[in-house]
Amino acid sequence: MKTVPSVLVFATLLAAVPSPAHADLVVARRPSAGRSSPSSRTEFYGWGNILVGELGLGSAVAIVALSSGSRGGGNDAGGYAGLSGALYLFGGPILHAIEGDCCAKSLGAFGLLVGLPATGALIGYGASSGCESDDCGGEAAAWGAITGAALAPIVDGLALGWKSGRSERAELPAVMPYSVPIAGGATVGIMGTF
Repeated sequence: MKTVPSVLVFATLLAAVPSPAHADLVVARRPSAGRSSPSSRTEFYGWGNILVGELGLGSAVAIVALSSGSRGGGNDAGGYAGLSGALYLFGGPILHAIEGDCCAKSLGAFGLLVGLPATGALIGYGASSGCESDDCGGEAAAWGAITGAALAPIVDGLALGWKSGRSERAELPAVMPYSVPIAGGATVGIMGTF
């Protein structure tokens, strides 16, 4: 059990490594009339979110399952399960922050990692309404939560794990003067991209 923290730290560091070149996707836009449009690079880094989330969830479930059958190993197992749970909850949002998408994608990832298991638990509990056993509702809710928790890192990685590179908007000057001739004079001003 002593190797669990080092494996989790190694997996987190591995997921923070930039994605390989074969994961890059180049999207070329049709050039406008009279000017050429630069290509926009879109990079996929969501594999790290999927890896860290599933590793954290799998470790937490395995530690809880193994420690519940044995006697006397509860103190260490609880700490390791907590560490694995923290890796599951905060690994994806931290990777979004490392990639430069600090607030919106990090909060979205955290919402997915909390919301999908809760939704799965509610669906599981609701689906067990016709069950005659007392334990049936709790067991169905637990399986629904585990299913939602397993899907959350995949949805996070595939939906939020894209990073846009160069775009046309980034190449425009921030502030630009303009003037428009009109009858009896001209209109002069400053416009820009904000």
